Amino acid sequence: MNISKRVLVTLVALTSFATSAILMFTLSPQSFAATPGLTMGTSSTYGVLASTGVTSSNPSNISGSAGGDVGVGGATAPTGTITLSGSQILGGASLTALSDANTAFSDTRVSVALPVELGSTTLTSGAYSGGTFGMNGTLTLDGLGDPTSVFIFNTTTTLITAASSQVVLINGAQACNVFWQIGSSATLGASSTMIGHIIAAVSIGTGTTTTIDGQLIALTGAVTLGGSSVVNDACAIPSHTVTFDGNTSDGGSTAVQTTNIAAALTSNGFTKSGYTFNGWNTVAGGGGVSYPNSGTYSFTSDLILYAQWTLIPPVVHTVTFVGNGFDGGTTAPQTTSTSTALTLNGFTRVGYTFAGWNTVPTGIAGTAYSDGTSYNFAADLTLYAQWIVIPPALHTVTFLGNGFDAGATAPETNSVAAVLTSNGFTRTGYTFAGWNTAINGSGATYADGATYGFTSDLSLFAHWVAIAIPPIVAVPPIIPILPVSPTPQPPPQSTPLGTIPPVAAPVAAPVTGTLQIIKVVENRFHGTAVPSDFVITIIKTGSNAQFSPVRGTGGLGVTINLAPGSYDLSETPTSGYRGVWSGEITAGGRVLVIANQNVFVTRTNFDMASGNPRVTPPPLLTPPTVVSVPPKTDPPPATTLRHTVTGGALPRTASGWADLCAFGLILMLIAISGLACESLLIRE
Repeated sequence: MNISKRVLVTLVALTSFATSAILMFTLSPQSFAATPGLTMGTSSTYGVLASTGVTSSNPSNISGSAGGDVGVGGATAPTGTITLSGSQILGGASLTALSDANTAFSDTRVSVALPVELGSTTLTSGAYSGGTFGMNGTLTLDGLGDPTSVFIFNTTTTLITAASSQVVLINGAQACNVFWQIGSSATLGASSTMIGHIIAAVSIGTGTTTTIDGQLIALTGAVTLGGSSVVNDACAIPSHTVTFDGNTSDGGSTAVQTTNIAAALTSNGFTKSGYTFNGWNTVAGGGGVSYPNSGTYSFTSDLILYAQWTLIPPVVHTVTFVGNGFDGGTTAPQTTSTSTALTLNGFTRVGYTFAGWNTVPTGIAGTAYSDGTSYNFAADLTLYAQWIVIPPALHTVTFLGNGFDAGATAPETNSVAAVLTSNGFTRTGYTFAGWNTAINGSGATYADGATYGFTSDLSLFAHWVAIAIPPIVAVPPIIPILPVSPTPQPPPQSTPLGTIPPVAAPVAAPVTGTLQIIKVVENRFHGTAVPSDFVITIIKTGSNAQFSPVRGTGGLGVTINLAPGSYDLSETPTSGYRGVWSGEITAGGRVLVIANQNVFVTRTNFDMASGNPRVTPPPLLTPPTVVSVPPKTDPPPATTLRHTVTGGALPRTASGWADLCAFGLILMLIAISGLACESLLIRE
């Protein structure tokens, strides 16, 4: 068979071209973007997983978003210092995980052969195989912008990396998509950086300060750590953006939307006069893929959507407003061809509130429209005003006993003028004298059973008048005892027979008046007057008499007999309170005692402390105490008459800040003294 030289040359050229192409395909980096990753199953949560044991000669750390578990197929617990973010699992689930890892190890792929040395090499997505893998330098894995790119390395023998060698990911490549199938054992050099799921048929060993971004799994042997950091992170899901185009809109906007999971599209915000929005499309003219407003998109890739518009025909329609029982005002009909706000209601109706519109007069089974709401004017419409009766306003009168000791008067609520509830309070030794808007009787007065308009809420305080007290044994005026010289007496004379001896004129009893004092404390937050003990000093100018102290019980007051004249009353100041006088007394505390008359005085203290609880008045069980003050024949004092009436301690409803600070300072001084003494004892 003769073959021409031209044909022979052509065959040789074709053979050479085919051989070159095969070599280039075999030895050059290849891109396998469609290569699926290995399925790790339940082993995916383990940072370190071994069949026979896990040890760490130096402290190691296991963590990661995919799982920081450490597992051993047998019952031998890991040894050494290992810090893990997950769980330590022996047998059981670890055996299942080893089985799943073995399935991934046995998953073979069509691969491209690689030389033994992987250092100084750049590879793209794909499956690669070879003999003994070694790495001295840097292996670069290029994702070419695809975060789902997968890299699979398979060797029938070992993987050995030199100290400080490393695997580097670029252009979107992720460690979760890198897999190593090692036929026997893997040895990772000190200070090296390894990427991916390393599955060794036998065992794995690492040097000091080795970093693994992935997993270490020994199917039949052990994992020995020299002091390593294992980070088992899950794959990051890339985000994608949908951009919305108004497509000839003349108003509004719609913001771009970015996410990495399926989600509803952002609702349209564009507007176009004379048009209605009709969804989105991937083509401006509407020839692409359509998406409804707020439709769902997978966000697996970037997308541009164009608004689609439908022309609104210029048809004019009228809305007619009917007052429906109104008695004033008007609302003109409204005519237009575009969507617009309805004319605001102008009708009025006495005793009613406007409650919107409805398509039927009764408002039942019709369509309701709020005042000023938008209507599309796509058809004529008649709207009827809806009315709600305005209920009369209710107000309450609250009755306060103001020092009562029995009974009750319930609050009264009404919306129209009515007779006030009759008083039900009682107070021993007092007569009820009507109501007053002020606790001290300085406000407006209301008689018992008076009529009130109930136009606002009101608090009324019971007003009491002391029942007149029978005359009290008076204290005779104190006359200073002065030394006197005996006066010579004339000799007795005989009375002539038949004459009547003169009778001496009777001496008039001393004339006095009475002073009644009662003390209350009023809580300024609740307006409740509480009977209280007290200490009152009485001074009369120009007198050198001295009286014994008189004690009164809190809430019952005290009655004192005093010679007619002017007296000054004062109270010992008490922290946290402000006191005022009321009754038959001046603002400065001066009272005038008149012969055979009773003077009534009230001392009121206002609680100045904040946050006090409401004070409940204690019941008054006994009538006021009446005390006759006996005179004393002590030598005349150098000062004016001073009479102290003591009635006990003023009630406290809270501790002032000054008291608390003083108490805290005392505790600090005690503590410092104790520490000083202890220090001296220690030195001795």
